[in-house]
Amino acid sequence: MLGAWGHPSLSLALGVAVVVAAFVLQRPAVLVVGGFVLAAALGTRAVDGLAPIASSPFEGTVTLLADPTVGPYGTTVDVRVGRHHIQLEASDGAA
Repeated sequence: MLGAWGHPSLSLALGVAVVVAAFVLQRPAVLVVGGFVLAAALGTRAVDGLAPIASSPFEGTVTLLADPTVGPYGTTVDVRVGRHHIQLEASDGAA
């Protein structure tokens, strides 16, 4: 199976190299293969980005990306910490 659900773990640099080689050699079939390699590499990066980080206390500065939302169990807000987007949750007395 190809695509986002079943993708081999390939290097992004390999995909770029195949695409560049296709343009240099003027081979459309190689360009299609390079496109598949790039799609697989970007799919791998996307799936790796879905893995949640471990829940832990944090002290520092964050950038708010959206307004906080108050729900029945606490407050949530999307923030940026460095290059990472994180959803913060505060419940009970912390909210």
